Amino acid sequence: MPIRWTKYGIPENVAVRVACGLVRGLCEGEVCGAVSGAILVIEATHGNEEGSGVGTGEEEKAYCYEQTQKFIKCFKEVNQSTIYRELIKCDVSTEEGVTYARKHDIFHTTCVELIKSAVTILEELGY
Repeated sequence: MPIRWTKYGIPENVAVRVACGLVRGLCEGEVCGAVSGAILVIEATHGNEEGSGVGTGEEEKAYCYEQTQKFIKCFKEVNQSTIYRELIKCDVSTEEGVTYARKHDIFHTTCVELIKSAVTILEELGY
């Protein structure tokens, strides 16, 4: 089941715009967009804002960091990395890498599996 941003008070059209730059590992093959998106979910829940239910601003920030580290640890255990080019085995910061990824349908296969993995981990962590 996909994460519904409205659950966090964020209209879906805004969430789609915010997440646009996360594709292809921030367009450079760096941190996987599924990881970055999951961290946005954690931040939407426990970000540094007094009144979100965890405690003071500093306590919330510390809890958010803890939850983020927990997610990253789990994602690495399942997928061995959070770096996009390592996960998909090609460098999409180059034309050749993008061509390879398209030719091998990586954006519709491997990426979908990485997104499912991130959502499953978020659900296991209670999001």
